[in-house]
Order: sequence, then structure tokens, then C-alpha cells
Amino acid sequence: MAESGEAYPGPPQQAVEKKKNVQEFNSNVKSNLREFLTVAVKEYDDNLTAEVEKYWLETSAAITNGSSVVRLNDRVRSLKDKWADNYRQSATKDPKELSDLDKIKQELEILKQQTDKTKPVSEMDLMKKEIDDLKNVLGNRYGRGNRGRGRRNFQVFSRENLTNYEILVLAKGLKFIPSPDVKYIKQNLLRDFDELGRKMRCKYHFSDKTNADTNHPFRIKSGFKPSLANNTIENYLFATKMEICRLKINKVRNNLSKHERAALKTLRSNNNIIIKKADKNSSTVVLDKNLYIKQTLNFLNNSICYEQIHEFNTNKISETIQKMIKQLHKKEYIDDITYKYLANNANIRVGRLYMLPKIHKINHEDREKIKTNKDFLKNIDIPGRPIVSLCNSPIEKIGQFIDHFLKPVVSQLWTYTQDTTSFINKIEQIRAPDDIIMCTFDITSMYNSLTHDEILQAVDRAWYKICRNKHEIPLPPKKDFLRILQFILCNNEFEFNNLIFRQTCGIPMGAPMSPSLADLRMFEIITNILDIFPFKDNLALLSIYRDDGFILFNSKYNTSIQSYQVSYPGMQNF
Repeated sequence: MAESGEAYPGPPQQAVEKKKNVQEFNSNVKSNLREFLTVAVKEYDDNLTAEVEKYWLETSAAITNGSSVVRLNDRVRSLKDKWADNYRQSATKDPKELSDLDKIKQELEILKQQTDKTKPVSEMDLMKKEIDDLKNVLGNRYGRGNRGRGRRNFQVFSRENLTNYEILVLAKGLKFIPSPDVKYIKQNLLRDFDELGRKMRCKYHFSDKTNADTNHPFRIKSGFKPSLANNTIENYLFATKMEICRLKINKVRNNLSKHERAALKTLRSNNNIIIKKADKNSSTVVLDKNLYIKQTLNFLNNSICYEQIHEFNTNKISETIQKMIKQLHKKEYIDDITYKYLANNANIRVGRLYMLPKIHKINHEDREKIKTNKDFLKNIDIPGRPIVSLCNSPIEKIGQFIDHFLKPVVSQLWTYTQDTTSFINKIEQIRAPDDIIMCTFDITSMYNSLTHDEILQAVDRAWYKICRNKHEIPLPPKKDFLRILQFILCNNEFEFNNLIFRQTCGIPMGAPMSPSLADLRMFEIITNILDIFPFKDNLALLSIYRDDGFILFNSKYNTSIQSYQVSYPGMQNF
């Protein structure tokens, strides 16, 4: 340090040279930036010269003031995006100037320009992946090969114009889970571990006790928190919890880009479209909301199975059910645990109807017309499968109670097929000759075609089978059982678009007991048809899943079987 009274010798030579180098670097950056902007403006629009000069002066001042390179890159990219948008808008004014392929190439080129070396490697790779995904989704518009596989994952039947990023998000499917926020990961992990500790203490607490209630089908979870367990369990829980608290949570790589997350928010807030899962497959379908509501209301108003009512009867239905189960409990036809489960009717609400679009029934010609002219959507009727969600409705729990006694009987039917795996196992066990005949059948609107009377009669005829099975809970008398079932069938109310409807015929698709009731009645119909079927002895396999059937015949009667039809009352030809 200089002594008092002496002149300051000035900065060291190293600092002077560093400042000089920074000034030279800034000068080079300014020069290169101006040259780049001049070339870029010629590429997009010569009319932007004045704007370039203004932008260069602003950026030059930012460089002089010590703006970071990252900010400068952001400024350059924002200007490039702005010019690119202006260029696309001017190009799309005359459709003859650019083909669809050229327009998409322009958009892809902009995405490629954004993946420059100034971005982190992970983000650059993510944006490159977006380009590849976009090619796969939009299919053969980009060329041949395996392009277009993502197109099958979603279908658009809407006049709404979706952006490329919205298309990318939809193509991932409804089961896609975005990366969670790491902010609360440790809290959630500790909460789950506390629940594990509670269950371990419960196991220890009840280890020397015989408690038959634990296997009860309608036991309500109590959330019981016992006192501390033995030292071994408590030491393990304490040590493990301390290790979890010391865990370092690594940042999870985001499986959605910032553009895709923004597109996801836009799709959620778009009130002009409805996004549903397609019937019969896992495709995602985008529909116009107004068209979806209109076609669903036409279905409800034109069907003999539904009637519109003016007010909710939710509380009345719940009170009637409570009276019935209370009487059964007094007569000891229902045990205490089942009664507590059925009597717990807090937060009840009316059912809700929604439609799963049957896009597989739209012919190819209509699909092509929709692609060229979206207004053609007004002229087609997209069929749908009506599903009534009865979660927390008054008839949900009592329906589960009824279904508990029906399931064992249905699973014992010789035509019963539980799921796809069960069907494959049946097929693998068949040693069929090469000339065997294979055929399938389908029952149209099976759930709505079954009347309430024939369903009740089918359960009445199968009552001896229900009694023959062993049940974990008491079985009510047949008279009370059928009375409860009839009340459920006649009081299926639901809401759609703020309108209230009641189902007057058939069984609701979505109710807990509906699959068992349909299987039970269809088994009777099929066996009645087989009784008059002359080729019954030549059946190699008959497998039925809900309204679909699969049959293998001996080939000896090939011609006769192909021309054979059976008519059944209330059903189409078999």
C-alpha cells in the first residue's frame, strides 16, 4: 500500500491487459452480431433493415454494460423466432407459394436452429427428440419408412387447430405421466414411510390375536395407530427414517420440454375440445365439445332406455337404501361390519355419464373428408359407448354388496372368460385340426337390450347356485335380495351437461354388478340357443366375454353351419 502523500501508481499491468482484451472481445461480438443480423434479415425479410439497426444498437449497449452471453443468445433467438413467424405468415398468405411439406420443413428448421451449442447438452438433445417425435407423429408427410407410428395413438375430430407441441403431448397417450416436481419428493417419501411404520406396528400389535375381520370383504380401513412396537422394529424404523432424511434428491430429468408443458396447460384450459379415450383401443380422441354434447343428448333423448327428470332424487334414494339395510341388520341378515360399510353414505353425489367414441366405426371415406374439410364433422354422427360413473353415488356400495354374491356363480359358468389372458390360455389348450371352422359373434347394445324383468328372473333361476357357494358374509333371503336389486335397477340416475336422466331399461354400464348380471343372463340366452342348435355336439370351444363370443366348430358340417341362423326374442340374429 502506498504511503500517505504518494501518488497512486495505477492498476497493475495485468488488469490493464485484461480490460483491453474485454474491450476487444466486445468489439468483435458487436461486429459479428451486426454481420449476422444483416445476413439474417436478407434471409427472411429485407423490410426489417431499420428494425435490425435498432436491435443492434440496443444489443451493443447491453454488451458494453457487461450483459452475459446467455442473455445475448436469448435476445438473438427471440429475434430469430419473431422473424421466422413473420416469414411463415407472409408465406401462408398465398397457399401456392409453399406446399404443406415445405411449411413443415420451415417449422422443423426453426426448431433445429434453436438447438445451438449455447444451450446445455440435455436441453439440446431434448429439442432434437422433439423434432424426431414430430416426424413420427405426422407420418408420411415427412417421407417413408416407419414414420407415422405416433399418428395411430391419437385421432382428431375437431375443427380446433392444434399446434405441433399439442400434437406431441397428445401422441404420448392418456397414461403418460409427466416428470414430478422434486420439491416435495422427500416429504412424500417420509409420509409413505410413516404409513409403512404404522402397518408394521399393526402387524406386531395383532400378531398374537385372532382377528377374522381383517379378511372381511367390506371392512372399512380404520387408520388405527398402535403404540410403539418392540425395540427391534422401532430401531429399524428410526434408523431408516434418519437415512431417508439424509438422502440427497437428484434432479429428475424432465420428460417434457418447456414448450410441451405450455402446450399441456393450453390443452387443459381449452374449453372448445373434449379429450377422451377411444372405445376398443387405447387411442386418444380429440372432439369438438359442442358436437360431443349435441350427439350425446341426441342419444339420450332418442333412446327408449332413458328418460329426463327434473330434479335429483339422490337423498331419497339414499334414505330408502338405508332403511332396507337397517331392516336386514336388525334381522341379522347383515353383519355389523357390512352394515357399517353400507351405512357410510357421506359425500354422496349423482352419477355422471360420459361417452367413449367408437372411432373404429367411422368409415374411411368420412375420415378423408374430415381431413380436407373440417366442417364435414357436422354431417357425421360419431357413435359412442355410454358409461355411467357411479363413484360415491347412493347405489355404488349396495351394488358392490349384490355383486359379491353374483361373482362366484358367474365365474363357474363353462362359457365364462375372465380376461384376455384367460382367453389365450383356452386357445393354447385346443389341439384343433387345420380345417376347423372359427367364427365370432357380437350382441349389439347388450346392456341396454336386457329388461329389468328378465334380469330379475335370471337371478331368481340362479338362486340355488348362489346358495350353493360359500360366502364370507351372510346371504340375505332371496326376497330381500331381489327387492334390493330391483330398486337399484329402477333408480339409476345420472347427470350429463347439467341435465338429469334416469335409465328405464337395461343395466348401467359402469355399475359394479352390471358385468355379472349381463354374463348371467347371456349364459341363459346362449344355452337356450344351443338347445335347438343341431351342431351342438361339434363345438370344440365356446368362449364368451360380455357381448363378444368366439366359437370353434368341427369342419364336418361346413356348409350347413355357414348358412345357419337363429333368432332370439329381443336379440338380433345369431
